[in-house]
Amino acid sequence: MASATKSKYSRDQVMLNMPADFLRIGDSSNEKQINLDQETALALQHQYANYNVFSNNIKGRLVITVNEAKLVKNYGVTRMDPYVRLRIGHQIYETRTCYRGGKNPQWNRIFLCFLPNGVNRMAIEIYDECAFTQDEKVAWAEHTIPPQIFDGETVESWITLNGKQGDGKEGTICIILSFTPLVPGTAISQPHQTGAQIIPATVGGQPITVSPAPPPQPQVIIKEEEVNQIQEMFPNIDQEVIRTVLESSRGNKERAINNLIQMSSS
Repeated sequence: MASATKSKYSRDQVMLNMPADFLRIGDSSNEKQINLDQETALALQHQYANYNVFSNNIKGRLVITVNEAKLVKNYGVTRMDPYVRLRIGHQIYETRTCYRGGKNPQWNRIFLCFLPNGVNRMAIEIYDECAFTQDEKVAWAEHTIPPQIFDGETVESWITLNGKQGDGKEGTICIILSFTPLVPGTAISQPHQTGAQIIPATVGGQPITVSPAPPPQPQVIIKEEEVNQIQEMFPNIDQEVIRTVLESSRGNKERAINNLIQMSSS
């Protein structure tokens, strides 16, 4: 198991269009490739530091809360150090490690991402962070994004996990999702992630293109004082998350507060 002092890349780092083992520590023969991968990532991050995307290729903004998991087995001699990796289209998100989380890790991490048109599923993987060997994948699942979120609902799901115990027998993980539509054709900045970096997705050097989304509802203007008022009630939740929940609730404060309560206390 790993100690909290282990040198490791930030668990809040967001990477797109990278292989599953990107920047994972393997045997020493892979050290050169790891260094090359790191240099490539840094170059892309610098190149796209001020990158904007256009919402005619994007369905809207997705708010993802990775809450906790209840696993059926602890793999290893001591308690596991689990973290979660999410894949949505060509985007990859990772939580911080829950050190000594064992079978009941808690992360309570919130991610904001743009949901591309045509993407309706997300892959979930739970890894045990290891000190001297490659991190071990202990559980995984494919989850269909609930259609209710596109009507302004916030949906909490306990998702069954696959693993060595068998399909649906490795335990469950709690994921909370909400959504805000975007007006087609308007330039939008990538959502802010605390301590995170975002790289636009390409395939074979070409930008990913998807079919345009159907016209969404008109955008709701959220006033700064509304965000500040609600943040007084939820000081541990980022302002951008509060704004996104308000937008997904169509400016309805009562609904937004109920959704935030569900996100923060589940």
